[in-house]
Amino acid sequence: EFEVNKPASDSAFAAIPVCGYYQLDMADLLESSAIHLFAKDIETEVIYRGVLVDEDAGTDAPLPFDEPELEAEDLRGQLLSVYFNPNLAKYIKLPKKSASYKVVVQIGKFKSNMVDLKVTKKH
Repeated sequence: EFEVNKPASDSAFAAIPVCGYYQLDMADLLESSAIHLFAKDIETEVIYRGVLVDEDAGTDAPLPFDEPELEAEDLRGQLLSVYFNPNLAKYIKLPKKSASYKVVVQIGKFKSNMVDLKVTKKH
């Protein structure tokens, strides 16, 4: 939870929410469904990247039954709709300095629109 004048609860140096929504055909997500985050420093042109992945506390136990591997055509036409709002500073190791960035999210072959982000040091 975010509180003014308190550090982000995920131990990142800043709270930079990236709010997004996608609705994609599940067949297109079979190859890659990871959410990739990119931030390009406008001044230096250095690109910082990360993958939106959280540790799963689930089990590694095998399923109690055999499950055939899904093919793209088994899923074609089924849409997956997802909202996401990660703290960019948790998933991308941005330098702790004032800078302006161009930010893009990519899922498989699909890219978001580009947004401008400015990080400033609090006085």
